[in-house]
Order: sequence, then C-alpha cells, then structure tokens
Amino acid sequence: MLEALIAGEIEPGKSTMIGPSSGNFGIGVAYVSRILGFPSVIVMPKGMSRERYERIKQYGGKIDLTPGSESDLILVLEKTETYKQDPHNKVLAQFEMFPNYRFHRFVTGGSRD
Repeated sequence: MLEALIAGEIEPGKSTMIGPSSGNFGIGVAYVSRILGFPSVIVMPKGMSRERYERIKQYGGKIDLTPGSESDLILVLEKTETYKQDPHNKVLAQFEMFPNYRFHRFVTGGSRD
C-alpha cells in the first residue's frame, strides 16, 4: 500500500483499499489503511472467526462477507472483481504484492538470506 501511495496510485480521501482475505491479510489491510487515512473494505468468507471480524472492525474496516469458509476463496476473488469496477478502489492482492512476499520471507519466516 505504501508503494501505491508513493507512486500516486492512491490518495487519502479519494481511494478505498479493498482487501480480499480469509482474515490475517484483511486485518493488516484494515490496520494500515487506518494509519494512512484510507477507508477499507475486507472481502472474506462468512465462515471465519468472530475475532477476525471484530479486529477488522476495531481498525475501522468494513466487511463484505461471501458464502463459505476459508476453502472458498474463489468466491472472495469473484466478489473482489466487482470492486475493481470503481477506479477509486485499490485492490490489494496479497499474492501479487512484492512487499507481502518480502515481509513473509524476512519477518515471518525469519530468513537471513
């Protein structure tokens, strides 16, 4: 998200961050969006934990639920396509974002390579 902000692809007050997720990525999107002054919508399956929903709401994120559970992410991705129709929305696709890969490699995984 920070890269998109620096590149001028998103602007506080105009852009909404969309986070397709089964939970943890969505929590991160809601948290960083709040810090940077963006509204966020987290698209996630209906069958996820109440704690995840509460954390997202605590950070100011809205939740758009799809049917199913964690194994039904195709429904989340299909729903996310509808958000792409609005040019003010910025979809943050966790598996396409290099910073997400970098964080997991060097922080979550603790790699020192």
